[in-house]
Amino acid sequence: MKVGDVLTFRYTYTQQVTVTHRIDKIEKNVNGGYSIYLSGDNKNDDGGTMTQLIDTSVPDNTNYVIGKVTGQNYLLGLLLALMASPVGIILVVIVPCVIIIILEIIKIVGVLSADRKKREEEEKREKDNEIEELRRRLAALENTQPTETKPDEEE
Repeated sequence: MKVGDVLTFRYTYTQQVTVTHRIDKIEKNVNGGYSIYLSGDNKNDDGGTMTQLIDTSVPDNTNYVIGKVTGQNYLLGLLLALMASPVGIILVVIVPCVIIIILEIIKIVGVLSADRKKREEEEKREKDNEIEELRRRLAALENTQPTETKPDEEE
């Protein structure tokens, strides 16, 4: 670690919180360990900043370093900043949800339409079969009825 590095650490002021600040100064302690002085980049208008101190020589200290920032992702930062605004929430959360809902409604309507069409075709097929069966019965009845004979002309 060196001055200017950015650290993420646990710090107790009124309660324990996770904070990310830049190292302002590092001093070696006489009893071993280091005193690391950190402050945030977001300064007040009056120029005053609150400085945090992490003493690595104190065992079981409630103020301790979690890690060092080694990289950054500009696009991810923009996405997070966008998500913090109402417009970002609408664009990133609500619009995709509405699109998914619309696509699911279209799927449901398609399935219901296909099911209705299938039922109509089955009903038509059943009616056609019933009509064909009635025609066969009618033809069978016509063939089994005795033909009427005309009475012989009287002689």
